[in-house]
Parts: sequence; structure tokens; C-alpha cells
Amino acid sequence: MNFRKALGLSRLKPVVQNSPLVLASSDLSRVKVTRTDPVTGQKLEGVFDCTGTKPAPEVWLMDGDLIEIPERP
Repeated sequence: MNFRKALGLSRLKPVVQNSPLVLASSDLSRVKVTRTDPVTGQKLEGVFDCTGTKPAPEVWLMDGDLIEIPERP
């Protein structure tokens, strides 16, 4: 998946970690982002680790991105 960095937009990890919707049971090691490519209309998906145990993913969010955070198994 190719998420390009865009100036002036929010990064994924801080948005996820500061969201009041994230629960103690949320699995931040498997955060899924779905984006529709504006040129082709194709859906792009990526799964990222936002736990803080690894370097932060350099994913910049865009309007329309869908963020899904599963429950821990």
C-alpha cells in the first residue's frame, strides 16, 4: 500500500492514541486504514502497528480515510 505523506494533515498514530473511542480492549497493533485513490477510485488498505513498541508509522491521514481498530483476541 502506498500512503503518501501530505503536508498539513494528521498522522495516524497520534490520532489513534488520542481518540476517546479507543478502548482498553482495542488492538492498536492491527490498525487498518482504508483509502480510495482519487485518480483510479481503487480502494487501498494497510495495517499498521500504533502501539508505541515500534517506530511510529509515517501514515498521513486524508479526508475520507476509514480507520478500523479491532478488539484484542
